[in-house]
Amino acid sequence: AIVEEGNYVNSSRTGVWTSYYPSGGKKSEMTYVNNRPNGHAVFYNEKGHKSEEGTWKATHWIGDYKMFYTNDSVRQAFHYNSQGKRDGANYMYWPNGRLWTSVTYIDGKENDWVYEFDSTGRMLSEFFYTDGQEDISQRKIFPGSYHEDHPGYNYSTDHECIDCHVAIVVNMKDSSDNGKISDPKPDSSIVINQWPNGKVKRETLFVNGNSTGNFTEFDEKGNQTGIFKNYRLIDGEEYCYDSKGKLMRIALYKNGKYVGEAPLPEKENR
Repeated sequence: AIVEEGNYVNSSRTGVWTSYYPSGGKKSEMTYVNNRPNGHAVFYNEKGHKSEEGTWKATHWIGDYKMFYTNDSVRQAFHYNSQGKRDGANYMYWPNGRLWTSVTYIDGKENDWVYEFDSTGRMLSEFFYTDGQEDISQRKIFPGSYHEDHPGYNYSTDHECIDCHVAIVVNMKDSSDNGKISDPKPDSSIVINQWPNGKVKRETLFVNGNSTGNFTEFDEKGNQTGIFKNYRLIDGEEYCYDSKGKLMRIALYKNGKYVGEAPLPEKENR
């Protein structure tokens, strides 16, 4: 089976090179100049659908970049500067084509307002950033958004999440959460929520009876899934769902910065 094909000029890869999956399906098309990736690039999934497209230079994307859903609609539309950092207007979309988020970046850091919408076009929230840091005093969570009515959200057990980033609320996907927030003791204490199987779901630091916004989350098997500080995801996975509770994306964060996305479980891509 052909693994890769293209042209050489003076022993250097030149022009478009195409790679293939073991099944024979096209995996990627990469433009080369003087034996190095430099130009238009397209990646495909094993089902033959386009997954990513843009301009690749050496080790990173530059210029306009798009990621696609398996239904071929645009999932992300980003712009990268010459150093491979997001710059300018960046957008994410729902599978139905409606805008999900609108973010402005300057040299890889969020600046100005970040807007979030649900799959019907309803405004969910607004966040204001300066040089990558959120001004929490300007955060707005609109009534009726899935920050509150997302399947699995329980006011009695998750009330500290009402005024927090979607990353916290979207993990509340188990509506049978048996965790109970007791009355914390004065000074510092750790409040523990549990999954129905008894495993720790969340450990939250309280001071003088108030949540600090610092907590750690775990899955039902006991694996750590996220570390939060001041209600901001620092390390871990951000699970985002549509208004019907379907998992749409898994964003990855390291040291408080977005570093990419994890693949969705196969059943979510059907």
